[in-house]
Amino acid sequence: MPIERLCCLLLGAGIVVRLFVTGMPAPLAHAPWDRIAHAAVYGLACALFLIGTARRLPLAVAAAVAALGALEEVQQAFRPGGHADGLDFVADACGAFIAASLLSLTSRKDPVCAESLEP
Repeated sequence: MPIERLCCLLLGAGIVVRLFVTGMPAPLAHAPWDRIAHAAVYGLACALFLIGTARRLPLAVAAAVAALGALEEVQQAFRPGGHADGLDFVADACGAFIAASLLSLTSRKDPVCAESLEP
């Protein structure tokens, strides 16, 4: 495994661990900016995991990251002072699936070589 992919996997795992240990940081702003922050963080985690897995199975990776968002919201419901919100989960899932879609659109499955080009 190339070191770049390993670093992406470790960074993605670091984001997930930070979210589960401390939760999402206190909202810096009111809606809709807090939802945008949720989408950005989970989109970044999904992008890192996709790059780390060589962009294989983008829907499965996005679904796994969205499931982590759901688990984080459930965890917040039981955390003292925590506040679970279904719209936060929707933002998490949207961020993950948008990142997976963008990375899927930008990746080429078949590399172009000089022999395959038409004159």
